[in-house]
Amino acid sequence: MFAILTEGNNVKIYKNLQEFKVFNTGFQIEGIFGGKLLAVKSADFISFYDWETQIAVRRIDVTPAPKQVYWSDDGKTVVMALEEQFYLLNYDAAQVKEYIS
Repeated sequence: MFAILTEGNNVKIYKNLQEFKVFNTGFQIEGIFGGKLLAVKSADFISFYDWETQIAVRRIDVTPAPKQVYWSDDGKTVVMALEEQFYLLNYDAAQVKEYIS
């Protein structure tokens, strides 16, 4: 799966090279990042969405918004890299699955 940012703050998600879903975040998008979750950043926060359902899993208020998001190979940790600092977060797929259910 992959996503692209389109006009009007819409995110278009592709699955198996076919358009899968299009959704609007309701806020001005500054950038998107892939990984276990789809990360969408604004000027003052970053939101993580489930790829399949587009449910917002977590919003993190951080200023300035991260310049980059890096996921570990096993998908259990994520780094949000800002200009002068970074945040290392743990990702619990089981809790996210339960939340979405």
